[in-house]
Amino acid sequence: MKLKKTSYFLVTLVLILSLYIVYLYNDPYKVNIRDATEKTTISAEEITASFIKNEKKATAIYKGKVVKVYGIIKEITFINNTNTIILQSNYTNFNVLCNLQLPTSKQPMSLKVGQKVTIKGVCKGFLHDVIFLNCMLVNTPNNE
Repeated sequence: MKLKKTSYFLVTLVLILSLYIVYLYNDPYKVNIRDATEKTTISAEEITASFIKNEKKATAIYKGKVVKVYGIIKEITFINNTNTIILQSNYTNFNVLCNLQLPTSKQPMSLKVGQKVTIKGVCKGFLHDVIFLNCMLVNTPNNE
């Protein structure tokens, strides 16, 4: 009886681990952004307004998709080994947060608050701000 329970446990464990590996392999937030084709190009103001007006609809359109977003830099942060560029919107308390890929972490040093940039990344959704992961700068003063 004990052997039967152990074998059920092992089979279940292998199944769960296999599903987790498949999930990690197909994780939409770990795509190669440089080679990925974006679904759309939109301003920080427009995408923020879209989520504020109808979060459910905007989530269906943008979540998990590669999107180019452009706007004015409000702030640049470096927390937990991640550079984040915050793009301002027309809404005082809502912004677009773009977490940059690690290989591009030195790029923000040349950027300034108030500068217009275009960023490509995977839209994660809306958590008081529109969140983008795995981002890369599309234009900077050096490559515009």
